[in-house]
Amino acid sequence: KETADEFVWRILDRVKISPSAPGFSIYELVANRDETVSAAVRELIHSYELGFRAYRERKWAQAIRLFEKVLEQRPGDAAAMLLIERCNLLRSGRGGARNRAEPWDGSVMCPSEPSIT
Repeated sequence: KETADEFVWRILDRVKISPSAPGFSIYELVANRDETVSAAVRELIHSYELGFRAYRERKWAQAIRLFEKVLEQRPGDAAAMLLIERCNLLRSGRGGARNRAEPWDGSVMCPSEPSIT
């Protein structure tokens, strides 16, 4: 929020470091605000953020469609592919799908040993 006037960001995910800890958002730095950001990149960010909102609202099919739109614009987008996989897992019930009555902000546990690829 403090740098929103200086940079263009894209939310990537929400993670937490322990089950009782609050989740926090992870963002991708897209560009400096004074750089020209193409309409295509702005549309990609918009589609991804709509998909992420649907994901947080547990609207798995809608989120998947929006993340697939991101992949049409940017094939191989790792964040969109990860969230499609997660939505499929959650909608199948294998991912510990949350009860709609249970509060959830979309956060997932961060692995204790992050892998760098």
